[in-house]
Parts: sequence; structure tokens; C-alpha cells
Amino acid sequence: MAYATPQDLIIRYDERRVADLVSDTGSRSPNPLTSPVVVAVLEDAAGILDSACRVGGRYSLADLANMSGSGHSLLVRLSCDIAYSLLVARRGYSAADMKAMAPQMDWVNAMLDNLRKGDRVLDIFGHTVTPGVGETDDPNAKHTAATCLHIESLKARTPGYHSGTDNVGLASRLWGRRNPN
Repeated sequence: MAYATPQDLIIRYDERRVADLVSDTGSRSPNPLTSPVVVAVLEDAAGILDSACRVGGRYSLADLANMSGSGHSLLVRLSCDIAYSLLVARRGYSAADMKAMAPQMDWVNAMLDNLRKGDRVLDIFGHTVTPGVGETDDPNAKHTAATCLHIESLKARTPGYHSGTDNVGLASRLWGRRNPN
């Protein structure tokens, strides 16, 4: 499932340029919004995003599909940037020409790498999160993407952790505290 629509792509990139890139006849496509090429590159972009965001189990397909707010906006932006670079690439330009025609891909690749490593997180709960801190703009929120990632990271780094372990037992292994009971 694509995260961006053809209209999203046209909002972010000049329609004339997109129309030129999707046409294989040498003349500008009359309506790039209905082009199967645009639909295909948006689907390809979603696949690239899925593979980057799902590394390490940080996000599920449901998380990505149901995202709203700033997280969704970022997915749409990344998807359109990737799709545009795929449109440029389908013309067979050299790497230097690609870099000149789609310079945003440096930022996209850095962002995808940060998402893979967990240095950046997508806002899957509709709250503002800070990676590694777990702060939220909603004082009633119990979990944010950052705290969930932090908890999963702690579980992965804790020898002998299993899902039945209580929080006191986990804390005692991490910080040497004894169970008061």
C-alpha cells in the first residue's frame, strides 16, 4: 500500500517535471495523476520505506498504515522524495546526474538510516516524542514510540530476560536493586 498519492507527489514536485518523467513518447504526459508509472513508483517507495522501518521490529505494517499527524506527514514526504528519485532513475541518468536532479535523496538516505538504527522514531501514537527520552506532549500518555523502543532495547540487552519477568526483577538485574519482598 502506497503512503502517498499521486496528488501528494504533485504537491511536492512540479507537475510539468513529473509529466515529463512519466512519459515515454517524448511529449509531456497530459495527466501524470493517472499515470500507472506514478502509481508504480509510489508503491515502490512504500516498499523501500517498509523495509527500512520494519528493521528490528520497530514498526509493524499496521503501525505504518495507521499513522497520522506528523508521522504520517513524514512518511508521505519520504515516499514522494523516493518516488521522484525513482522517476528520475527510470530515465537511466548517471549517478552524478541523479545526484543533481534528486539531491533530496541524501537526506532521505540519512533519514532511512536513522530510522533503521532507532536514532529517529516515527510518531505512531500521535504524540511528540524524543528518541531515547520517552517524553510526550500528552501528560496522560502511558507509552510513546520512544518509550516502547527503549523498553524493547532494554529487553534485548538484558541477559535472561523473558516475557514473564516482572518490572522489579528486570530493574534488579539492570541496576542491582534487590526485590523488597
